[in-house]
Amino acid sequence: MQPEEVFGLTATLLIVTGAIVLVVSMIQRGRLREMAHRERLARIERGIAPPPEVDPASFERAMGQPTWDERVIERSARYRRAGVIVMGLGAGLWMIIGFAAGEPGVAFGIGGAVFVLGLALYFNSEMELRHSPKTRPRSIPPTTPPSDSESLGH
Repeated sequence: MQPEEVFGLTATLLIVTGAIVLVVSMIQRGRLREMAHRERLARIERGIAPPPEVDPASFERAMGQPTWDERVIERSARYRRAGVIVMGLGAGLWMIIGFAAGEPGVAFGIGGAVFVLGLALYFNSEMELRHSPKTRPRSIPPTTPPSDSESLGH
């Protein structure tokens, strides 16, 4: 086999494997959501009111899921990390091509383009944090539970 054929076969296998993993995870997540929905309906049928309407964030924490704010912060942190890594890659390409090949114009074009892509990812993380809502858009303000003195009638 030629090296090009090996590379093509490897790339194809990686893409197909990634697609299969993506489809399986989407199916699994759909099943989990369906089970949660059925559980909610069963509770309502039995007369047990499920708590998410009162405080969605605490319900998500109790279910072991991150809250809306935590997901926005984590996604923003991922963009920031990716941006810094891509900026470093762009600067590295700039240096390697510039010094090893002796082509500063080509080095500036290729390394600069990759660096700008990393910069865009970094600014995307900052904008996502700046423009994200502080709470989930559909949330209802949580009610405070009665204190012990109120519940005892004092």
